[in-house]
Amino acid sequence: MTDEELNAKIDEFLDSIPATLPYSEQLEMIHKIKEPDVRNQLYIFLCNVVINRFIFFRYRKSDNTDLLERDEARAFVKAVPFIPEEYRLYYQAVAEYFKGNYDKALEILEQDFAPKKGLEIDEYMFAHSFLVFTNVTSSFWDRIIEIIKSNQYETGIIELAKAVKDLYCSSSEDDYFEDLTKALQVNPNSELANELMGFYYMKKQRYANEIACLERVGTAYTVPATFIHFYLGWCYGEVGDHKSEIESYQECLDIDPYFEDARNNLGLAYYKTRQYQKAVDVFKQCIDMETDLKYACSNYVVALAALGKYRTAHLFIKNSPYKVRKYALDRLEAAESSKVKIPPAQKKMLETESAALPKLARDNISQFSNEKLLEDELEARLRNGSNVFGVHLRIYKRKGEYGQQFIIPIGRLDLLAEDDNGDLYVIELKKDSGYDDAFLQTKQYVDYLEKSELASGKHVKGIICLSNPTSELIEAVKSDDRISLFEYQISYTKII
Repeated sequence: MTDEELNAKIDEFLDSIPATLPYSEQLEMIHKIKEPDVRNQLYIFLCNVVINRFIFFRYRKSDNTDLLERDEARAFVKAVPFIPEEYRLYYQAVAEYFKGNYDKALEILEQDFAPKKGLEIDEYMFAHSFLVFTNVTSSFWDRIIEIIKSNQYETGIIELAKAVKDLYCSSSEDDYFEDLTKALQVNPNSELANELMGFYYMKKQRYANEIACLERVGTAYTVPATFIHFYLGWCYGEVGDHKSEIESYQECLDIDPYFEDARNNLGLAYYKTRQYQKAVDVFKQCIDMETDLKYACSNYVVALAALGKYRTAHLFIKNSPYKVRKYALDRLEAAESSKVKIPPAQKKMLETESAALPKLARDNISQFSNEKLLEDELEARLRNGSNVFGVHLRIYKRKGEYGQQFIIPIGRLDLLAEDDNGDLYVIELKKDSGYDDAFLQTKQYVDYLEKSELASGKHVKGIICLSNPTSELIEAVKSDDRISLFEYQISYTKII
């Protein structure tokens, strides 16, 4: 049997399996296949699918989960003896892990990854060999790291392994972030490190940073590829880049037309950009495909109202078996009566935004409680075009790069900005002067960037911003005309 014939047989079998068929029943179907080559490849395929599922669901030791309670784990253990011997060793290690025999699993891994000529553990091998071991102790991952160290390995793999260990076995987000940072410092193009860092930023709702990381991901390791496109679409929407939002949701749907919420969100992106007919068409697709019905039916009515198709909207409300929410009915009524009605949620937001704020004054001067608050405040002001430092700056942004918490090989910049001429500004923030030498740190970053390709012939300047600078810091800054010093102030003034 040729490779082409073999692949055709495998595809024919996979196409015949219902998506919801339990793995144990899939295994029984594979047992019945007569062609041994096809059967053997399908045993391996089933085991790899199960491994990916466990990576995606990421069971942790703290969840107290018995993995063999899962049908896919039981099917995996039963399939391993039938895998051809030359490929079986690694799968035996995973089977022992599923059974809770961690020491035995590690012994087999040490045997399978015994140092041998020509073996180099790269990111692909690391991800596909070790990410499955989520439900283990910290010491288990210590031994995995030792297994990697006994071989040749790609730059950044050890740092990446330590970050994964933090993710699986530690509750410290600070350790996880620091180890991911180290992995990206030595290998900024690591797709797995960027993927994990992107999801870290997603949890922190730092959408611009998440976009920069996920834009670097070509091969997804911990989620299906559709999730990367969906999350990118969501983040683009949050930062107002609706063109990229639409493109990302469409890429997600090109892979999986039924991906949950993607089609509805695509319709919303068209609606936000006033492409109302396209929004109507997409929401109608949701209804016809019976997907995203929780939101799509109501959004369909809102989009019809925006087009002035009131009769069509009323007929849909009357005849549709699906519930249309009150906000959609209110929008339709407002559009028909040509009255400006603000939905309750939006009204509340506007009232909050228009609340009176006290003016700054020199008395009751205070400071930020931590650098992150100061950093987020300045990032928001720069993103909105404010001339905070007496010059028009914007956060540095390129595809796959964003200037907040910007990682370079010698450290992590609080903010990297650029002016209208493309000159770069290293902005280091401290809540007060009680820290290590802010001047020396900023100078090192400026020196590094001046010699890097990032500057590309542009000037590099430094800005230090803190509260209550010391006289020593002021004198130090005077010695370097590339660096400026700013003092921030917060004031609380009683009005009544």
